[in-house]
Amino acid sequence: MKKILVIFTGGTIACVEKNGTLDTNENQKYKLLDTYIKEFKNTVEFETASPYTILSENISAENLMILKQTVLKNSSNYDGIIITHGTDTLQYSAAFISLTAKIAGVPIIFVSSNLPLENDKSNGYKNFCAAVDFIEKSEKDGVFIAYKNEGECVKFFSPETLSDYDAFDDKLRELPVKVKDSDTLKCEKLSENSKVLFLKAYVGMTYPSLENVKAVVLQTFHSGTLKSDDNKLKAFLENAKRQNIKVVLTGVCEDKNYKSEIDFSQFDNVEFSPYSPIYTYVKTWILTENRL
Repeated sequence: MKKILVIFTGGTIACVEKNGTLDTNENQKYKLLDTYIKEFKNTVEFETASPYTILSENISAENLMILKQTVLKNSSNYDGIIITHGTDTLQYSAAFISLTAKIAGVPIIFVSSNLPLENDKSNGYKNFCAAVDFIEKSEKDGVFIAYKNEGECVKFFSPETLSDYDAFDDKLRELPVKVKDSDTLKCEKLSENSKVLFLKAYVGMTYPSLENVKAVVLQTFHSGTLKSDDNKLKAFLENAKRQNIKVVLTGVCEDKNYKSEIDFSQFDNVEFSPYSPIYTYVKTWILTENRL
């Protein structure tokens, strides 16, 4: 019989609706286990931990560090770990745990829900069941996200390539790229206010001041391009170079070459990341904070 640790952190999967408002409920988080045990009996031994219970949009650097410590402290005692989490910041937590705690040597699977568990359209219980099944049958370790998009089966997504949500859409998507696993990073501290400026290309873009900034993550348009027919980008990169600020570009496509692409060879402070924008941001945050 497999032994699984379920770490409850809150999110929609732990919410109940009252007077039209969703909020976390301490008792709701155990509904997953009760439902599973009722259906499958005692085929798996579950133990639980609840380091915090929050709506995921309120997650902090302190929460991330507590989650990492909870995973690493308990990993040797279990065949796998399931982390229940809200969807709003799922990518950030999954990236952080992938970067700092995948040395645990067991499968670590994030499970979330598009709607509260009482809702018939909720995918939370199916995501949870798939995560348990994965731990029971697979010998693969690492960090994964179990999630069922509407009209599809549950899929296991990688934090390294997990894309952000689109507006008004609760589907998870992966970038169509293959990347190698990132090295595990030693993260001993993480400040509440990140000194990493996270920018996304948009029409009419204005580049902000670099005051109190230690690094920049710049997400390109989907074709890997940035507006280059004026001097705004070049001036921004030159300003960053003068201040010894690293600029990490994410979203660059290797198989497309547009006339608008810029020669970055003159900027030795510019790096390219093959990973998703959020994963790149979290990795840069850790590297900057811990001077790695």
